[in-house]
Amino acid sequence: MEERVKGGNIKLRPDEWRSGENIWLMDVLGPVEVQKEMISKLKEQVFKEKKVKSLQPAPDGKGMAAVEW
Repeated sequence: MEERVKGGNIKLRPDEWRSGENIWLMDVLGPVEVQKEMISKLKEQVFKEKKVKSLQPAPDGKGMAAVEW
């Protein structure tokens, strides 16, 4: 599933939403400053001792890259 998500196919089946130990932050919506604050609070409070992955544009501008935080 991770390779599919990295490849841009992020439409998950219902059984995939809770199908393992990996935590992915799929979407963050809102003004950029609010997004930064939300992610910061998630890191500090909700996922303090867990690894979380999200997608962001790849550094080379081609596709998406997985980022772990």
